[in-house]
Order: sequence, then structure tokens, then C-alpha cells
Amino acid sequence: MSVTAPPSVKAPKPPKDVSERLDRGRRRNSSLTGKRNEAWNFWRGDQYCYVANAGYVVQQSTITAIDGEGKPRHRMRLVRNELLDAVEHEVAAATSRIPSYQVNPSTIDPADISAAHLSEKIARYGYDAWRLREIREQIVTSAIVVGEGFGWPYWDQTIGPLVDPETGACEGEVCVRLFTANEVYWEPGVRFETSRWHAIDQARPLDEVKALPNFIGSELTPDATTGETINQRAKPQVDQLVMVTEYLERPSAAWPRGRRLTMANGKVILPPETYPCVDGRGDPVDEPVLHKLSRIIDPDSDRDMGLVRHGLDAQRTINDCVSKESEWKNLALNPQILAPIGALVRRLTDEPGAVVEYRPIGGVAPQWRPVPPIPGELQRMREEAAGYIRRLFAQNDIPSQVSAARAIQAVIERDENRRAAFVARLADFDSRLMRHSLYLVQRYYTERRLVKIRGRFGWESIPDFKGTDLRGQADVVVMPASIEPRTKESISQTVMNYAQLGWVDRNEAMFAIENGTAESLIEDYELDVAKANRQIRRIEALSAGLPGGDVPIADAEFDNPAVMIHVLSQFAKTPEFEQMAPPAQEATKLLVQQYRQIQATRDQQAAQQQAMQAAQMGASNATRPPTNGSKPLPSLPSVQSQPQGGSQ
Repeated sequence: MSVTAPPSVKAPKPPKDVSERLDRGRRRNSSLTGKRNEAWNFWRGDQYCYVANAGYVVQQSTITAIDGEGKPRHRMRLVRNELLDAVEHEVAAATSRIPSYQVNPSTIDPADISAAHLSEKIARYGYDAWRLREIREQIVTSAIVVGEGFGWPYWDQTIGPLVDPETGACEGEVCVRLFTANEVYWEPGVRFETSRWHAIDQARPLDEVKALPNFIGSELTPDATTGETINQRAKPQVDQLVMVTEYLERPSAAWPRGRRLTMANGKVILPPETYPCVDGRGDPVDEPVLHKLSRIIDPDSDRDMGLVRHGLDAQRTINDCVSKESEWKNLALNPQILAPIGALVRRLTDEPGAVVEYRPIGGVAPQWRPVPPIPGELQRMREEAAGYIRRLFAQNDIPSQVSAARAIQAVIERDENRRAAFVARLADFDSRLMRHSLYLVQRYYTERRLVKIRGRFGWESIPDFKGTDLRGQADVVVMPASIEPRTKESISQTVMNYAQLGWVDRNEAMFAIENGTAESLIEDYELDVAKANRQIRRIEALSAGLPGGDVPIADAEFDNPAVMIHVLSQFAKTPEFEQMAPPAQEATKLLVQQYRQIQATRDQQAAQQQAMQAAQMGASNATRPPTNGSKPLPSLPSVQSQPQGGSQ
């Protein structure tokens, strides 16, 4: 582990070109900070605020202090947070399903295919081990509220079991850092994906920063500003936080391996490093190390938009109507007595059964003050504003006049189509985030560790697992259909359709319906493919004369011959098969013939069973008595059936 530099070392200033870029990026980002903070405030429920001309947020008081300061006593400032409900629905819909990670092998080499399957299992293991569920939820929330959320997978050497007591090095693990739109910026006027540099401003504890390996300098001054500037311009926080800037420049002709600079107080506090986005071999990858998720893409701007900012006025209308209804309640629904002056003998109380004495004056008796009806316009305006927010978030209610199933389905599909683009971007974000994480696994899982990965049949252990076992297989793909929100009813209908077509066993269908997921229905197919690949490796070992090589034997009881024939036939078309020794080629052909014979036997048995069932049904129908209500068959005429008086 690196050693902290002595305090006498003077921290250098950043290069001039870097400082100029950071100044341009900060000015552009700060111009949007006020609106983003306003959106965050509304999402949290602090909705009596606005952005001043200077760009900072001003918070209005919602209470009246004892000395009379704050809002007027008669004024109500209530909140009915419709935006929070809408955002939570969107976040739940986007994160309800676990991404189905698929790793495409780079070649048709069975070893690469096996490594790709191993990468898929690592991805499923990492989804829980690296807390990706919580991370996705936070990034999706940031994207919906302020338009953008960012994730940075990195290797944290400070966590896990201690492996070197002298240096304090731990086993380490993959982690993901989260950033919001206020913390990340890049070249103004350029889209995030094409910008050659990105920067991060994040407040961090002073002691934590000074404890970084290879820290340069002696003292730092707390200069981090509050994330939300309320009632005044940003002021430094009091809890010893320093603003740390990380400058990330992608590889270029001037910098073939890129640059990474870490700065604080306007000085470089860590030695310059290369661009941190590298593959499993340590070679630089020319793609952003930060992974961005956007809710609404603005093609005419370098920054994207969220949904909350477009619902602020509607939310203000809802709050205003609710407050006005409460003010009307305090004014009009307050029980009061109308009586001539001096008519009441004593003050009216709320004592049950009390006798109220009064003096008739002019023949007028005291009476309750009439209560005017509440204005219906308030309720109508509130409902219209809430309906606008639902339309904005594609969460429309079914109209009361719509009752046909086809019309209801059309309304639901229209809302789902609104989310289709965002679901596709989320699937792409999941793919890039996991691909970068697998790069870290390939590079840093160098210790001969025991990685436990939850397999199909419980906890499977891979002894002596190393990242190099993944063979660089990190081409992760997440299909949008795998993360689309689906109800248990829709999954049950899909499974029932599969069962009626005979594609799945009834026990598998029951298991899928009870668990609310259909992914388990393809496990049998995946196991057959994996077994076929293992048979191919045994044949390759036979061709090369390696240990473990032999002629596989088809299993007529458990194997699916159709899948086995398909995989083996594909392998027989590859150059690897053509380069194998003739005995190994013959072993492959023999194995295919065995599976074809098993398939023919099963088809014959199925045909015989179907014929027997048809014969049994025919015999059962022939001997079945007439059903109730059916007409009896006509009988032949006879002597007994002739009518009386007939000829003898």
C-alpha cells in the first residue's frame, strides 16, 4: 500500500488547461443548480420555496413564530406531495425486476463460452454482493427528479478480510460510487458521451481526504458548500467538509493512457494517474468511466431533464387549493352565534347539557351564523392539477366512462409506451455498469480466494477462483424486456399460455406462477446447453490427448436430445471441429447419432401413447349410455308394437 507523503511536500497547482476546463464546466453546471435544488426540495416535501434571480433557493416560512415572525397567522401553507407519490411509482416500476445479465462470448471457443457463462454467474452474484439493487434505486430516483444520475464502479482495497498486516491491505471488493447532476459536469455544449473529459465535485470529510494514499500537502481548509442554499448564498459547512474535484480525461493522442487528477483547495492533492477505465488486462478503454442514466433526453442541450421540474406549478396549485380549503374551514366552519348586543346572559361554552339564557331584544333570538358552501372551484382545480401530474408521469387513471377491456388495455399500453425509451436506457445503463464491474473482477480478483456464487441448486463454490478465469468475457447485455415492470397476473397468463402449448411442465408452471417470475422456465434449457458444452470439452481433450478426454455417452433418461443435437451440430460447423483428430470427430458424430436415436424412440413412444389414448376415447364413447335429454334411437316395427285393431 502507498505511504502518505510527508507534510513538508508542497501541493502543486493543476495545469492551466485543466483549470480552464473546470471553470467552464462549473459555470455551466452552476447555472442549473438552483432549478435542480428546487426539484429536490419539492420531492422531499419542502415545497414553499422558489429560485431567486441570483440562482439560489429561497425558502418561505410555513409556521408563525411566537414573536409574530414567519407567515401570517391566518395564512395556511400545507403540502400534499403528489410528486413524491408519482416518483415512487416510477422508481418501483423501474427497479422491481432484477436485470437478466447475458454475457456474449467473444468467440465460439467452448472455453470462452464457459467463461461467458461464469461471467453471468458472477454478475448475478455481484447484483447482491455489490448492493446494485439499492444503487439502481438511487440513480433512477436522481434521474427522475433532476434528469441525470451517475454511477462509477471502482475497486475498494480498504474492505474485506485483511491480507497483509504490514501494509494494511485488505482483500478488496467492487463498489459503486453515486453522483447526482449537481456533482458531475463536462465540456459545455458537448454531450456527455462525446466529451473528452468529465469532472466531479463532491464534499468529503477533511480527515478522510488527508488519509488518502500518497496525499500531497499538509493542511486543507474546509470549503464545501451546502447542497441546498436556503435564504442565502452558499456558505461553508461547519462539519469540516472539503470540496474534492476529480478530473477524468479520456485517452487521446496527447495522453495515450488518459489523465486523472484529484484536487482540493485549488491544488493537486494526489499524484497524477492514468484514466481509470481499463479492461481486465489493464489496457485503457476509451469510454466514460462514469455511467449516466437520463430520464428525458434533450437533444438541443448538453444536459438532460427530469420529470419533477415540469410538475412544480401543478404541485403549487395543489398546495394552494388545499391551503385555501383549510383557510375557508377556519373562517366559515368555525361555530359562531349571531345575537343582539346584550342578549346573552353569559358567555357560550361547549359544556354538554348547559342551559343558555338570553334576553329577548326586539323579538330576535340568538341563532347560529349561516355557513356558506365551500367553493367547488378549489376542488376542481386541485383535481385538474393532480391529473396533470399523473399524465406527466404516465400514470393515468382509467376514465370512468371506459369499461371495455380493449379500451382499458389501450390506456395501459399507452402509458407503458411512454416508459419504453427510459426502460431501454436503464437496460443499457445496467449493461455498461456490469461490464465495467466485470473488468474490475478480472483485474483485481487475483488472490486465490473462494468465491461463493448462488447457483441454481443452492450455494455453489468455485475453489481457487481468479478473475483471469473469466478470459476477458465481459460483453454484458441486458435486454429491456427483462426489466420491464410486469404484474403477477401478466406473468401467470404468460406461463399458462406456455403450459397450454405444451412448452413447459405443469410443475414448472406452478412454480413460476407462485414465485411471480418466468425466468425459471428456461433453466432446463440452459442446463442442457451447459452439459453439451462440457461434452465438447471432453471430446477436445480426447483429440489433444489431455487428461479427462473420452467419448461421452448420451443419457436417454435426463438429456433433451433436441437441444443436444442443436449444440453439437453448431460445433461440428466450426474450424475447431475440422482441426480435431479423426477419432474425436467420429466421437462427436457418434454422440449426435445417439441423441437422434433417443429422439426417434421418444417420438415413437409419444405416437404410440397418443394412438392408445385415441383408441381408449373411442371405445369409451361407443359404450357410453345416452345422456339425459337425448332422443332414443328408433326401434324396428314388431307385432307387439302394432296398434290395437290391426290385421292379424
